[in-house]
Amino acid sequence: MKDAYSFLRWSTKGQNAENRDSKARQTESAEKWITEYGKGEYQLSKEVFIADGQSAFKGKHIEKDEYGKAKGELARFIELVKDGTIKQDSILLVDTFDRFSRLP
Repeated sequence: MKDAYSFLRWSTKGQNAENRDSKARQTESAEKWITEYGKGEYQLSKEVFIADGQSAFKGKHIEKDEYGKAKGELARFIELVKDGTIKQDSILLVDTFDRFSRLP
């Protein structure tokens, strides 16, 4: 069975407040995809990439530090794919494209 990883992102800490629970909504979206389209081929990984308050507009979720190490969660996911920790036949589930990036 192949792994599906969730990438959860919201721009501000307030967006995950109790009355606007972005994490729960995006997690439900990933679980729904697994049920409807995973067809038993994918399982939702326990490891979740959460970019809480990491701006997709400013690219904070793909930033690296001065040593080239991932600071942002999307950059960390990419590093784990490159080093083989995450298998290449895995997928990354993103609720909507603007959660992934707003860069050109």
